[in-house]
Amino acid sequence: MYAGEYAVEKKFIISPLFLTAGVSAFDLMMGLLTGNLLAVLSWRFLAAKIAVENKLA
Repeated sequence: MYAGEYAVEKKFIISPLFLTAGVSAFDLMMGLLTGNLLAVLSWRFLAAKIAVENKLA
């Protein structure tokens, strides 16, 4: 199940294991969406700003 997958895709491989542990599908999907949103926002407001400042310096 884990062989040959990219590091980014691990959450989609591990996520079904949470369903077998009793987490509802809704909670799982909301957690994935929230995590992805936070990742995008952290890239936008933290990493991108630092990258542009270093590129211009």
